[in-house]
Amino acid sequence: MFAGRNGRSKQVFDLMISKGSMVDVNSCSILINGSCKAKKIFKEMRCMELVPNTITYNTLIDGLCKVERIQEAEKLFSEMQGCSPLPDVQTYMLFYLMACVTISNFLRQ
Repeated sequence: MFAGRNGRSKQVFDLMISKGSMVDVNSCSILINGSCKAKKIFKEMRCMELVPNTITYNTLIDGLCKVERIQEAEKLFSEMQGCSPLPDVQTYMLFYLMACVTISNFLRQ
């Protein structure tokens, strides 16, 4: 499921859960940041009744923008606006940078 370093991170994460270690929003955010399966981890996090915070959303939005999955990032941003962790300066900066890259790519064509 996970490859290389991501696979090891997931193994450690699963081991933490199996040993009854405290898994919190921060540990999930760290795993999301280094993962090729970030959306799956985000869903698992909710199943564990962990509420994503602004850092979690920003990390996932940043990853989606980097792989040019803009519509998914926008959907996540809309979701974020409808729940408790409100967007912060970094959230808006991510979309500003994404817009700049999109315009730059368009102009190169």
